[in-house]
Amino acid sequence: MTKRRRDLRRPSVWKDPETGGRTANVLQYQPYYDVVTDILAQPSGAMRRTDPGVMLLENGLTAVGVMLRPPPRLTMTKDVLDGRLKDLQRALAMSVPEGMTARVYVRKVQVSRERLKGLWRQGVSDNPLASYLYGERMKHLDDLRRRDVLREWIYFATLDVRSPVPFTSDAPPAPEALGRIVAHACQKREEFIKNLAAVGYGARPMTADEIKRECDVYHNPDTRGAPHAPLILEGPARYANSPEVNGEPDHLTFSRQVFRTPINLEGHAHTVVGSTLVYALSLYGLPTFSEFGLFDEIATGLTEGDVTFVLEYHHLSYQLNREKLESAKRGVEGEKDSSGSAAARHRRLSRTLEHVYDNRDRFWMTGCTVLLYGRGEEQQAEMLTQVGSALSHFNTVRVVQHGFQSGKVYKALAPFNGGRTPFPTRLVGSNAIGYLPAIGPFEGVGSPTLVYRNRSDSLTVFDPYHLGTQAQHFLMLAPTGWGKTYLVMSVLFALIYHHNPRVSVIDQKPDLRDFILGMGGLHVILGAESPHRINPMDLPPGETAPDTGKMDFLIALYRAFVPPGQDSERTAAQNVLLTNAVRHVYHAATVSRRAPRLRQVRAMLGGMTTRFDGTPLTPDQMEMARAMSLIMTGFTGDDTDWGKVIDQYTNIEIDAQYVYYDLGKISPQSQQRRVAMLIAYDRVWHDARTQAGKKLLFIDELGVQLESEVDQKYFAETALLARSFGLSVGGATQSPLHLNKMPALKDAFQFHWLGRTNSETALRAMQEDLGMPEAVVKAVPSLQQLSAMYSEWVLVYQPSSGTHQGEILRIEESRAFYWLATSRDDEAKRRTAAFTRYGGNTVAALEELVGAEQHRESTRGGVVA
Repeated sequence: MTKRRRDLRRPSVWKDPETGGRTANVLQYQPYYDVVTDILAQPSGAMRRTDPGVMLLENGLTAVGVMLRPPPRLTMTKDVLDGRLKDLQRALAMSVPEGMTARVYVRKVQVSRERLKGLWRQGVSDNPLASYLYGERMKHLDDLRRRDVLREWIYFATLDVRSPVPFTSDAPPAPEALGRIVAHACQKREEFIKNLAAVGYGARPMTADEIKRECDVYHNPDTRGAPHAPLILEGPARYANSPEVNGEPDHLTFSRQVFRTPINLEGHAHTVVGSTLVYALSLYGLPTFSEFGLFDEIATGLTEGDVTFVLEYHHLSYQLNREKLESAKRGVEGEKDSSGSAAARHRRLSRTLEHVYDNRDRFWMTGCTVLLYGRGEEQQAEMLTQVGSALSHFNTVRVVQHGFQSGKVYKALAPFNGGRTPFPTRLVGSNAIGYLPAIGPFEGVGSPTLVYRNRSDSLTVFDPYHLGTQAQHFLMLAPTGWGKTYLVMSVLFALIYHHNPRVSVIDQKPDLRDFILGMGGLHVILGAESPHRINPMDLPPGETAPDTGKMDFLIALYRAFVPPGQDSERTAAQNVLLTNAVRHVYHAATVSRRAPRLRQVRAMLGGMTTRFDGTPLTPDQMEMARAMSLIMTGFTGDDTDWGKVIDQYTNIEIDAQYVYYDLGKISPQSQQRRVAMLIAYDRVWHDARTQAGKKLLFIDELGVQLESEVDQKYFAETALLARSFGLSVGGATQSPLHLNKMPALKDAFQFHWLGRTNSETALRAMQEDLGMPEAVVKAVPSLQQLSAMYSEWVLVYQPSSGTHQGEILRIEESRAFYWLATSRDDEAKRRTAAFTRYGGNTVAALEELVGAEQHRESTRGGVVA
């Protein structure tokens, strides 16, 4: 390190003679010396700005940073949150040495254009409708960003570290000493990360470039949301082409890279940094925790401007402060009998000391400050109003509004400056910890295939294919009218655009049918009245014998007509006979090279004398097989109603990218509905095994379609295998109570979408049967229907190992998507008419519908949402 040269450009404070306002140069109040990287602790290597960094301060301290990701707020129960706060108390005590300071920064800022652009990924599908709808969705999100609705929550912590080798900017450390300084700081940072990770935080070291970025954003608030210039580390680039000031070279120091904006105090009323008004408030007396945490109540209530929470913890000497309390207690010993105030003070001191003795609680100087950034006086006034409204939820909160002192607070709380808040509160650890953000919004799982705004106005992403070929399954639970179809279509088209999967839908309503047909898909009508026939005995090309999944399907199909009885041994024996008959039939079909039909299975049962392996059947077994054959006579053959449905050769080619299996011609109460669903699912299953790439199946009203135990067992087992074949299965049902009838399916789904319900029975089923956390169950009745189509949903992710994670999401789409998804009769008719006019050009039809809507609204003076 080189000796710091005197700052040649540091002017004096300038005072406006008319207003009395003052302009302070930013270089006068921060002790930044330089940022180096961990590589200096190694024997050799060049510094890179993307490596973990360490801040060196002019006063001889060092500071390190940690990027944080708190646990999801929506899955944290009251008891777990209370325990988490106690764990955080111990983590702080172990991480922050006495005399040192740690800070936690929580920034809620407008989502930058670059951040949103980074989520806008090019998909692999060339389907024009999917590309169009995805582009319209991202335009809608960008419109929310421009309207200052979308927010980004950024969490990071800083820790001051006492250097093992004294140094100052005027006496920089030697290279060997600098290596020791950096190594010591790295060790403290790793301990800090380890302690935070132990209590549920996602934590990683901040890079040198991230340290510079956070300093840059803090000191130049006008640049919030804009790309920041990369850090230039110590090296030739700092000294090349240096200008001369007063005959001396003026090198590019770290301070030169960060400080560009002066601070003004206008009329002793407003602190202005560049053109941004900054207002500081300090909070006192906050509760230990609230139902959803401190920041959900306060930060979510702030929708105007940007806000930064700064939580500071300065570790005081335990011995010294305990002795002060003991001395204070002795001081009122003689007055407690004669003075009521002395007696009350004596009781308080006794209780505090008893707590300190019993719990070995630490002493802290703690500050919780909120910095409000406004673009003008009007916006700042609105922010102050919103803060007052948000804080009214807490009866014990006291707020100090710093007014024109905000500039002093703002300077003192700059990140990595080794300073102290000017308005701290002396607290024991069990009280001080209540300020920490123990929970936060859920960022999501996997890549940004699906991007939704959550209730905190930040973005949550998820992808059921985030484990590569290991697909995930999802289930949607909501009563009729909450927008399940709208959500399904939103999920489907995003997955189509990004992954181009083979999509199959088993449903009865026209909305999803129009969606699949708009994608250029195939329409397969099921039921006796349909011209389409599907042979349930079909095998994938090249296969001559059924696998386990196919055999389970045929047994489930048989059990649709002959339910298993109470005698489990007899049922098992029937299944064995059916399995052997099926194998005999498929073996015989290899000669004819044509797929067999169920009538051949019936005939085989009627005359079967040996098992497939040649073992002879007993007389009782042959009698049982003949009885099964007789039962099958009623639903096979050309002269039976069922035979026209399930005992015919396939007459339609189903090798298509998008397929809609239509159950609309079958009565919901008809047994045909169950059989048709099984046949369609089997067709999807055998395509999933033979087709490469990703696949997706959605089944509506799953709770009605899979009522029998045999069907559920077949579905659950194949769904588990489907994951390894890249088949993601989605389902929808109206109530979690339906899952009480489907115990085999409770563990089949990794993602759960929960719509609003106020039914106590349904809510209890969510918690007891699905194992949803208490916070999730409490959130479900609070969901809002934002408009006729846009609803809030709770998304809960249950990984194969680990705890639940989740968030409240707002399913918002473009107006073009609305017209494709609407199920209102008059709008559906206009959509169908537009599709007919454009002869299958769905994109052009949607553009016409949106344009006509905008024209109608403009003539009425309205605004289209």
